[in-house]
Amino acid sequence: TFDAIHINPITRLPEVVEDKCTACGACVKACPKDIIELRKQGPKSRRIYVSCVNKDKGAVARKACNVACIGCSKCQQACPFEAITIENNLAFIIDDKCRLCRKCVPVCPTNSILELNFPPRKETPPAVKEEATVNA
Repeated sequence: TFDAIHINPITRLPEVVEDKCTACGACVKACPKDIIELRKQGPKSRRIYVSCVNKDKGAVARKACNVACIGCSKCQQACPFEAITIENNLAFIIDDKCRLCRKCVPVCPTNSILELNFPPRKETPPAVKEEATVNA
């Protein structure tokens, strides 16, 4: 009733319109696939989250969801704060431990881990190799 949620045509996942969301929980109750949950916000409304909560294994999950977590644990290994666990083929971010470092985001092979309300990442220029010159 608030127009605070819509389905992303690319990922086929629900997306929240932050300005309209009142955190009333109506979408959680109404979701037929039980994939929406209310989570606390980080500083300045920044969040790291797993975008698809399908608990099926790899290929089955990917068939149902374009950005399904496949439970590979790359994000868990990349997290220096032990803020990610893998349960039932799905990464789970522990809000109280997450320091919003974003190290988990680029290592996810399915782009399942997303960041919300962060400034754009700075592009790091490729390193320039110095070549040895031989004067004859």
